[in-house]
Amino acid sequence: MSVAIWGFGSFKATTVSSKEMSFMWWQVANISSIFTPIIFYQFVAAYVNKNSRVFLFFLYFIGFFLLWINFFRRDLFIGDITFMFDQFYYIDWTIRKNLIYLFSYIGLYGALLLFSSFLVIEKFRTSKGIVRNQLKYLLFAMAIGWLGPHLIWLPAFGLSKIYPFSNILMGIYPVIIGYAIVQYRLLDINVVIARTTIFAIVYLLVLGIPVWLGFRLLGEGLWLLPVVVMGAFASVGPFIFFFFQRRAEELIQREEHTMLDILKKASREILHIKDLQHLIQSINDNLQKLFIDHIVFYLWDVDSRSFIVKESIQNKSSFSTLADNDPLVVQLKNNSGNSRPLNFDEVQFEARENKKLVFQKIIPRMEQLAAQVIIPMVAEGVLVGFIVLGRRRGNRLYSEALMEVLASVGTLAGGAVADYFYWGRMALEERRTSLDHIADSIAHEIDNPVTVIQMQSGGIEEYLKDPRLSMPEDLRKRFDRAMGHIKEACGRISAQIAKVKAHAKGTDVPKMPLKISEVEDGFWKLMEPVFQKYNAIQGVEFTKEIESDLPYILGNKIELEQVLANFLNNSLHAVKNSQVKKIKLRVYRKNDDWIRCEFSDTGYGIRQDIIKDIWLAHMTTKGSVEGSGLGLFIIRKIIESHQGRAWAESEGEGKGATMIVEFPVFKGNLNDYAVKEEPRKGPKSLI
Repeated sequence: MSVAIWGFGSFKATTVSSKEMSFMWWQVANISSIFTPIIFYQFVAAYVNKNSRVFLFFLYFIGFFLLWINFFRRDLFIGDITFMFDQFYYIDWTIRKNLIYLFSYIGLYGALLLFSSFLVIEKFRTSKGIVRNQLKYLLFAMAIGWLGPHLIWLPAFGLSKIYPFSNILMGIYPVIIGYAIVQYRLLDINVVIARTTIFAIVYLLVLGIPVWLGFRLLGEGLWLLPVVVMGAFASVGPFIFFFFQRRAEELIQREEHTMLDILKKASREILHIKDLQHLIQSINDNLQKLFIDHIVFYLWDVDSRSFIVKESIQNKSSFSTLADNDPLVVQLKNNSGNSRPLNFDEVQFEARENKKLVFQKIIPRMEQLAAQVIIPMVAEGVLVGFIVLGRRRGNRLYSEALMEVLASVGTLAGGAVADYFYWGRMALEERRTSLDHIADSIAHEIDNPVTVIQMQSGGIEEYLKDPRLSMPEDLRKRFDRAMGHIKEACGRISAQIAKVKAHAKGTDVPKMPLKISEVEDGFWKLMEPVFQKYNAIQGVEFTKEIESDLPYILGNKIELEQVLANFLNNSLHAVKNSQVKKIKLRVYRKNDDWIRCEFSDTGYGIRQDIIKDIWLAHMTTKGSVEGSGLGLFIIRKIIESHQGRAWAESEGEGKGATMIVEFPVFKGNLNDYAVKEEPRKGPKSLI
């Protein structure tokens, strides 16, 4: 706007034919030449966060003093004008050689501009990323824009007879700055619009009313009166401008400052919150006051070794889990020593301008997450989670002050999350210790009656073998089969009790070399009655395909039977509403190192977005009433304790699923475990 005043005044001064009128318009143009360096310094000081209120007051005092001399003692300032270039009247300092005019040029366009440039260069040297690029444009605009007035004054001081073409350079300055504001957010566009509007209105009154008064009402000859009015208005104009500018910016930024104060207060309260859900909700409630279109919380999950969504508001992404090796997670972890949030604009700049590959990799992920800012939650240099923030209402800026507050929120939230997990683990350990004692006691109480049952059933079996007792052959066979089931059931109970006792004492469940066929036999004896019930009611078809001559694996038979039993129960549940009800167990040797078990069904399938999460605690594909979500979690723990690996495959909902488990082949010495080789059996098939 200040440049526009110079342009308008100099244009009028060089197009009128009267020397007096030309002089008056040069006085108008000098309003800009006096205040432009001062306003520019004020802008630079604000941008580099330099507190210089006293110095600014001194500069504006000098400016108003020069403005008064410009209009009321013109002989001491401009001095005189001369007809130059055979075209127009131009300022000619050489006629009167006024020292005030010379010193104003040296002070404002020499010392003050050099000092402003020094501040910008110092800021440029210590800045990085998008701020450094903003300063590049500012420095370039300064070099171009300020070259214009310096070349213009050469003829005025008699140092050159070159035509003042450089006037156009001053017009390039606002174009460059405008581009930097729009493209690189050099300034908040709302503040820029407010300042420009107020400046235009104030100086339209300052210049417009006197000109209209002079030329429309008084005529061209009586120009002194509008000049006096203009001088008076110009004297109070800056005060009016800065008053309304300050009020407008306060109104625009009042909401921002209020939100910053709320966030600062909230960040201090974070450390006092011990409940994780309460902590997340508190942060979420305060962040929503920034009018963000969506907020997503990701926290580290030890079991899945990934970051999973814990809370979200209008989540625009389908990513419920981000793996530990995801490029975005890797960047956040590598940058965990720096709490500054990731800003999408800065990431784009680093990728585009500085060609940084790491930022090029994370741009697609941030776009998929619709993330404008990502706040890392770090505790003692470890990333424990992060918060994804979308765009603000009206595409408002995430200002530098706001980014600093968000960094503080992330740091304190990280500490609070870490504390929660620490105290949560402590409480869990206390509960676990207590439960271990209870479990050991219960196991002992159960073991006693089971021992009695085993002893009494053995006694009954021996008693009925007495040759003096007669029993029909079919009845004796049924009795023997029943006694066999009782003894096997007691054996299973005793094995489970041994597991409970081993867990309570912190010892591993004993493992022995065994064949998968042994596990399958025990599993089928246990689950055959359950399957027969489903088969009779729903017509479920179950197929087993077990490869012959499979090598040994090292495992616990009871636990491995539990794995297969869980898979069968899940499959029976999955196919109950399917038109085709088929379940298949296939066991074969994958290679020299692994034996694979595949449990497939034609049930309701698994969605792709949760197929990796079904192994987590409290994650279920059943209804909330039907499933606890602990089955596959326990199974995964059993498989991991056998050095195995497990995963699920499914083409989607309604297309069935296959649970795949692989166990390592036992390659030790069987004699170390006193294991007897079983006779070889042919392949089994049961429908």
